[in-house]
Amino acid sequence: MRSEIPEGETLSREHLANERTFLSWIRTGMNMVGAGILLGVLAGALRFFPAAFPTGWATDGSRNRDLALFGIALVVFGALMELVAAVRFVRYGRSIRRGRLTPTWPVYLLVALGLALMGAACTIYAVVS
Repeated sequence: MRSEIPEGETLSREHLANERTFLSWIRTGMNMVGAGILLGVLAGALRFFPAAFPTGWATDGSRNRDLALFGIALVVFGALMELVAAVRFVRYGRSIRRGRLTPTWPVYLLVALGLALMGAACTIYAVVS
């Protein structure tokens, strides 16, 4: 006995999968933005509440600036991920309706490279400071 999925259900599944992928990209972008905002708040707290942090941290202005810049980079990267997610969602939705899907692997490579660079920068910063 062979069961086949009707054409309408297949399209529905593909659209729902596209939506789940879109939402996971949005979630990842929001996490990046949130982490960037957290670093910006931490940089401000280092400046305004020096007694709450280890000696030298609050007096070293370059650390505050580094944290703030890294936070800004995370916010920008997260916002770009949100934009890429929206473009991909619309493009894949059209491709699904047309019946031909061409994956955009360069986007995946750029995001992976960006995340790897952010992780490396964070690791180097943590080791150096």
